[in-house]
Amino acid sequence: MNEFFYANLFIKQMQKFLKVEGRVAEVWYDYPKVVINPLLFGGMNEAPSIMIHDIEYFDKILDEYWSVIQKIDIDFTKMNENHQLKYYLSNIWRNATNYDYNRPEEFFMRMTSFIEDRTFQEFDDEVLAGSFIEDNIFIMRKQAKRGFETPYELSFSVLTKDSFREELPVLRYGILEDETGRKKAYLYAIQNEQDRISKELEQKWKDMNATISGMENRGVHSRAFLLSIAISLGLFQAAGIEEILVNDFHPSRFYSLNKYLDDYEHTSRIQHTITNKFLKTMLRMEYEFSNLSVVSYPNDIDNFLHMRIGGDLTTENLLLQEAYQLGCTSYKNNTDKKLVIKK
Repeated sequence: MNEFFYANLFIKQMQKFLKVEGRVAEVWYDYPKVVINPLLFGGMNEAPSIMIHDIEYFDKILDEYWSVIQKIDIDFTKMNENHQLKYYLSNIWRNATNYDYNRPEEFFMRMTSFIEDRTFQEFDDEVLAGSFIEDNIFIMRKQAKRGFETPYELSFSVLTKDSFREELPVLRYGILEDETGRKKAYLYAIQNEQDRISKELEQKWKDMNATISGMENRGVHSRAFLLSIAISLGLFQAAGIEEILVNDFHPSRFYSLNKYLDDYEHTSRIQHTITNKFLKTMLRMEYEFSNLSVVSYPNDIDNFLHMRIGGDLTTENLLLQEAYQLGCTSYKNNTDKKLVIKK
């Protein structure tokens, strides 16, 4: 498998240049380190270099990643082996940050951990979290579609008292557990599942933005986004997750979009809007909730916004507090049920 990786996707052993679709990628060998200077996208800007620090160790991590991919993808057997390898080993770089390009071993280990994680498996079947104002909230952990940032996503929906169902934004996340058992939640995207939430629900939730006075540039945010994130924070806290990392920028996605649009400034504006919206929404949560604090900002130590959950979260924003509690109680209740069944 690794021979395919080197020969077909990034480098050819002992060859200085690799030509792919008319573009050239330079390769430097300084054993055990390999530096891969990737392709130019659109001839305007260059993606970061991939730094493989130890070939043998990288091969081991790559094999581990490949073995777990085969277990999770139910459509895996429908593709021939070359297509399987090419799809996954090229697509994964779409989810890498600049920091990850310089530490691919760490990146593949994290992606493998995301796939193997079972933190919210109690929600693989949809769960009624409880009542929110006068409607019911449901939570489900879903396997994300191929090509998305993470293998799983948290899905939320509202069933109104009139039996009308609306989908809230999904949160694409990954959980990394270290050797000591401590868990970190990596958040990559929050995205609408439907065009917009009905005016009736937005009106019910209007007080979610009642506490934003004096927030400077944190500003007014979509109530549906705030609701999904507040419930997620409750799930994270109840699951013992103490650190949240929010993704900043995926260079490969940026350069691919720029190649498609052929307009660097327009692509930059789109990327800036997407990145800032997610980061500002998380900073809004930090403003609202006690015990949720920013540890570092993107580019301070890596490409993530680092946040810490320092205990039970509380806020004077009654709707956000209620949403947070829904996440906490639904996790505890459903985890307890699973434990009783196992006994």
